[in-house]
Amino acid sequence: MIVARGKPKSVQISPGLARVLVCLAAAIVAGVDFLLPANINIATFYVVSIVLAGWTRSVRWLWISTAVFVLLTFGGLVLAPAPVVQAVTWIDWLNRTMTALALVVVAVPVHLRLRNLVSLERSIVEIKQAELQLQENRKLLERRVEERTAALARTADDLKKENASRIHVEQELRESERSLRELSTQLLHAQDEERRHIGRELHDGLGQCLAGLKLTLHFLEGAIPPNDQAARARYSECMELSDQAISQIRTLSHLMYPPLLEKMGLELAIPWYVRGFEQRSGIQTKLDMPENLQRLSQELELTLFRILQEALTNVHRHSGSHTAEVNLRLAEGAILLQVKDSGAGMKTQSAGVGLRSMQERAKQLGGTLEVASGAAGTTVTATLPCGAAQSASAS
Repeated sequence: MIVARGKPKSVQISPGLARVLVCLAAAIVAGVDFLLPANINIATFYVVSIVLAGWTRSVRWLWISTAVFVLLTFGGLVLAPAPVVQAVTWIDWLNRTMTALALVVVAVPVHLRLRNLVSLERSIVEIKQAELQLQENRKLLERRVEERTAALARTADDLKKENASRIHVEQELRESERSLRELSTQLLHAQDEERRHIGRELHDGLGQCLAGLKLTLHFLEGAIPPNDQAARARYSECMELSDQAISQIRTLSHLMYPPLLEKMGLELAIPWYVRGFEQRSGIQTKLDMPENLQRLSQELELTLFRILQEALTNVHRHSGSHTAEVNLRLAEGAILLQVKDSGAGMKTQSAGVGLRSMQERAKQLGGTLEVASGAAGTTVTATLPCGAAQSASAS
C-alpha cells in the first residue's frame, strides 16, 4: 500500500521568538568564550547567532547583532582567563580578526536572503490584500447581480402582467370588432331585405294603384264631350302624369332591388343599370366587362351591384364629372370592379357614409376596397374573392 506523502513543512519562527533566541545564543556563546582560555577560538559559534538573527525579519537587528558579536569575539581575548599552556599572542588576535571577518561575510548573504524574504512577505501580504479586495469586490458584484436579477425578475413579472393585460384587451377589441362586424353584416342584410320589401311594395302596391288609376282615366275618356277641348287637355295631362308616375315607380322599385339581378345575374343587371344611370344623370358612362359572365354567388353579385350603385351615385352627386368608366374583370380567383371619373377629386380624405358602406360590404366577403383621388379624378377599385360560380345556362 502506497501512502502519499506531502512536502515537509518548513519551520516557522516568529520575529519576536527569533530575537529571544539570538540573545540567548549570544549570551551562551559569550559566557563560554569568557570562561574558557583565551586561545580557544569559540567565537565561531557566533555564526549560529547570526543565522538566527535572520529570523528576526529585520536588517537593522541583523547588523547590530553582527557588530555585537564581533566585539564579543575580541572581548573573549581580553576578558577570558589566562591560558594554561601559553600566553595570548598576535596569532590569537589574527585568528579572532579572521573570525570577525567571517562573521561579517556570513552576515552579507543572510542580509540578502533577509531582504528577499522581506520583499517576498510584502508581496504575499499585498497578494492577500488584493485577494481580500477581490473577494469583497466579488461579493459586492454578486450582491449587485442578485439585486439586478431580482429587479429584472420584477420587471419581467410586470411585463408579463402588462402583456397578459394587453392580450386580454386585444382579445376584447377583436371580440368587439367581430361583434360590430356581425352587427354591420346584419344591418346590411336587413337593409337589403328592406329594400327588397319596399321595392316589391312599390311595384305591387303603388304601381298597381297607379295602373288602376290610369285605367279609370281611360274609361273616363268616353264621358268627356267631344267639343270640350279644355277637359280633353286636362285628361291628356292626367294620362301623361300617370305614365310618368308609373315609370318612376317602376324605376325606383327596380333600383331598390332589381329583379333582373336575381333572375339573370350581373351579365344583364350591370348593363341595364349603367344605361339607366346615363339617362337619369346625363353622364356618359363607358362599360367594359367580359361577355358570357358566369353566375356568381347571390351574395357576391349583390355586393358588387351595391358597390357599383354607390360608386356611380357618388360620381353623380360629388364629382362634377361628365364622363365615367366602369370596368369589371376576373383575375386569379378574384373579381375586380373599378369605377373611374374625371372630376375634381375628393376634397377630404375622411370616408363618408357611402364609402364606409362599400368598404364594409367588401370586408364581409374577405375583399378590399381602394380609393385613389386626385386632380384627374377619383377611382374606386373593389377586389373580391370569387366563390363557386356556375354558368348562366345552368342557373
